[in-house]
Amino acid sequence: MKLKKYMTELAMKSGTKIRKSNKKGLYYNAKIQLEDGTQWFYNAVNSMGEGDWDISFWAAELAGEQQVKDKHKAGIQLFAAVENLTKEFLKYEKPEQFRFSATGVSRIKLYNTLAKKIIKGGEYKKGQSVRMLQGNNWSFVRK
Repeated sequence: MKLKKYMTELAMKSGTKIRKSNKKGLYYNAKIQLEDGTQWFYNAVNSMGEGDWDISFWAAELAGEQQVKDKHKAGIQLFAAVENLTKEFLKYEKPEQFRFSATGVSRIKLYNTLAKKIIKGGEYKKGQSVRMLQGNNWSFVRK
């Protein structure tokens, strides 16, 4: 087994709890609770109803208010959860196109990694990205 796959599986087994809620064609949501108790939300929404999905995730509390004991471990757990949820979302909805965006150096690095994994999966290719004043935007179209 490859080390990266092992790390993802290990991170998901180590106390991360995920509660999902979805309605086919409209939304795919999840609440993520990490081992240290911090909570995050994952949201994929088809806001225009035309198969063009926006994906986002955010902390339940402001970053300064969350008491993260081990930031490295929490980061690995969170990325593993987001990667897993994105794969499940793509399998469940099979969207024609979707996008996500990020600001902040560490989040941009993680999203670049996620984008490479999505393209490597073979079902999607890089789509037209909208230029942003800050951060990055990733867009994907079904092949």
